[in-house]
Amino acid sequence: MSTINNIPFDINRSPTEANQTPKKKGAQPVFSSEAIHPTEAHNPIDDRRKRKERRKSKKQIRAERRHLIQRRAKEDANNPKHNQPPERPGPGLLIDLEV
Repeated sequence: MSTINNIPFDINRSPTEANQTPKKKGAQPVFSSEAIHPTEAHNPIDDRRKRKERRKSKKQIRAERRHLIQRRAKEDANNPKHNQPPERPGPGLLIDLEV
């Protein structure tokens, strides 16, 4: 026997009025309905416009990325540091070790 719920269990018990949910009386509040929150009808024209806008935005992102790469390449080409050939070490800068 359980010590938590110390109530005898009757297998032949039938549900009583206390176990049932009480019936609601009067007007019931409406939390959502088509009149308050109408759903939009399926509009193929809007769908087509959205697809066009998505395609345009993807094209713009690609173009911006391409322009950014081109601009950085131009800036690197105009940078005097990048125009000079890499410095080669002169005599005395390399240490030759003989074993």
